[in-house]
Amino acid sequence: MKAVHITELDTENKFPIGFILKSEGFEEIAGCCPKAVFNFFRLLNVAEGVNSEFLLWLKAELKEDDETLLTPYEGLGAFLENPIFDKIDCESGLNCEIDLMDFINHLHHGCVLLSILFNKGLQLPSHCVVFHIEDRKLFVDGFEISLETFAKMIFCHNKTHFLLGKNKG
Repeated sequence: MKAVHITELDTENKFPIGFILKSEGFEEIAGCCPKAVFNFFRLLNVAEGVNSEFLLWLKAELKEDDETLLTPYEGLGAFLENPIFDKIDCESGLNCEIDLMDFINHLHHGCVLLSILFNKGLQLPSHCVVFHIEDRKLFVDGFEISLETFAKMIFCHNKTHFLLGKNKG
């Protein structure tokens, strides 16, 4: 899994990024939600200026806690209404309402899947990951995974939501 410092995001060309670190050292600057949304837009290659400034904007919009790197349910829910999503063709809903092979078919045809576990009421923070297919291989946050692992991850809880995105161009 690839790790880069935030200062390298403006010149980095290989995505997704597994860890985004502070400008010096090995401490992470972004938790799973801003990192997954950042990778989502970078993999779709649709938003101009998806760089370090964009990541910091995401952290603020998602209301991520800078100390814990946790994103509250409210921050993530509100962000999904942001007009930035108008730049892509999107489909969303509960993961459990979609067939496994439908997800694979969408990914095979260039979609990127943002999977979000909204832990409202579960006393846990939300959790986000991004899936894509490259060279006929399935990846989550930059790690190659099996179809079985993919199924376990996207159907892990009945509160898991998806956002499938595809470049409009």
